Amino acid sequence: MLMFDNHNLEDLLVLGSPSFNIINSVPNTIDVSSRDGELVQEVRYGSSSITFQAAVVGTNTEKRNKLSQLAMWLDVDEPKRLVLPDTPDRYYLAIPDGSLEIRRLIDADFFVVTFRITEPAAYGAEQSITIPSGGSTSFSVDGTYKTALKVTCAQATGNANNLWGVRLDNGIVMRCELPISSCAITLDSESRTCRANNTNTQITLASDWFFASPGTHSIKNDVGSGECVVSWTERWL
Repeated sequence: MLMFDNHNLEDLLVLGSPSFNIINSVPNTIDVSSRDGELVQEVRYGSSSITFQAAVVGTNTEKRNKLSQLAMWLDVDEPKRLVLPDTPDRYYLAIPDGSLEIRRLIDADFFVVTFRITEPAAYGAEQSITIPSGGSTSFSVDGTYKTALKVTCAQATGNANNLWGVRLDNGIVMRCELPISSCAITLDSESRTCRANNTNTQITLASDWFFASPGTHSIKNDVGSGECVVSWTERWL
């Protein structure tokens, strides 16, 4: 079934197989004097699209009512979850794109539904692991695209400088200064927010947000103490 914003579109429509336009690679290049070709500065993914051939069946009144209901379901002002029939365990963030141009026959109205995929990777299963207070652990990220890590500690206690934080893969750190000697901490790389006792604060200048590629990683509570939970959502291209 095709789900959009928790609505099963097959309750209203007869759907054909989807047409995909995904993995829209957008290289940023410049010309360099006295050099053949181009120099690649960076590569990013642009938006992509998924298109379905669709039909509504019934009497003229029934068809029009179904189209009205469909229009209400598609009337959104921000990307919503789109679940495709072949991967029901994942969802894209998508928004309807373009008009529904109706071709009317005797018993059915035919048209095309297009969704713009606003992020290149779909979201999969949610995962989490626990880091012991002052300790470390390893974890494995599934999927085919990097994912943002979220670290939460219900009772973080700072070091002598009132700092608390974690280190990923013996490299980059994510730390913050506690407003009091011990409090709850949330470090969310997806939203790039740091909260101490539900109040917004900042990570330190030496810190960076954690994004983990598919594979095995290690993470350590290397500053301060307090058992914490690392959570993430698998991402799939």
